[in-house]
Amino acid sequence: MVTLSIAVSGYSAEKNWHYQRSYYDFFDIKSLVNGALDELGLEPLSFRRSKDEWYHPGVSADIYFAEKRLGVIGEIHPEIKKLFKIKQPTFAGEIDLNTIHKVINIKRQKEPLFLSPYNPLKKDLAFLMPSEKTVAELIEAVKSTDENI
Repeated sequence: MVTLSIAVSGYSAEKNWHYQRSYYDFFDIKSLVNGALDELGLEPLSFRRSKDEWYHPGVSADIYFAEKRLGVIGEIHPEIKKLFKIKQPTFAGEIDLNTIHKVINIKRQKEPLFLSPYNPLKKDLAFLMPSEKTVAELIEAVKSTDENI
């Protein structure tokens, strides 16, 4: 299994006159992972509460795309932080690159191109109608003329 790992800890932004100094949080790592996977065309992603023992039970999530688990992100479990004497919030994640490769290959398989022997017909229509009529009524009138519209 080939895994991409990510970890963030410390301050996400320095103090300035607009904002106070703040630590990285769950939403920062979620945003980083979401952005990276979005660049690969893997959207929409879903996040479900993780049961992974390495992560904080309430601050972790498994990442899914098309019902396939791509990885996990979350805050390091408090017992592990205590063992390594980590005092600040620390977030990590693992992404299974083999699964991503399979998902991208499945997504790239497309249906064969069907070319119609007929030229496409496009018409631009303009309608004069009383001002008390609505666009919805016009659309309904046009649709009622043929079931293929």
